[in-house]
Amino acid sequence: MKNTNINKAAFWPALICLAVLVGAGVFATDALGSLLNTILYGMADRAGWFFELFAIICVILTFVLALKRRYFHEQRGSCECLCCCKKAS
Repeated sequence: MKNTNINKAAFWPALICLAVLVGAGVFATDALGSLLNTILYGMADRAGWFFELFAIICVILTFVLALKRRYFHEQRGSCECLCCCKKAS
């Protein structure tokens, strides 16, 4: 297994934000629900078309990436990864 280094400047603030969000969801469910609902509707009111376009692009990108690995990878005939193809020894 590779020895990977975690970028602490990106990891810890994200982990702290996630912990605060989960904690607020556990202890202040109604307040968090109201806050997230206000944020969602505020984004939809101010930039609704951009918000919908971004969501559609994310869904399409997800399907393309999922299908690319499964179908296009098999058709190419050559494989660089070790996870889904067995290399000839």
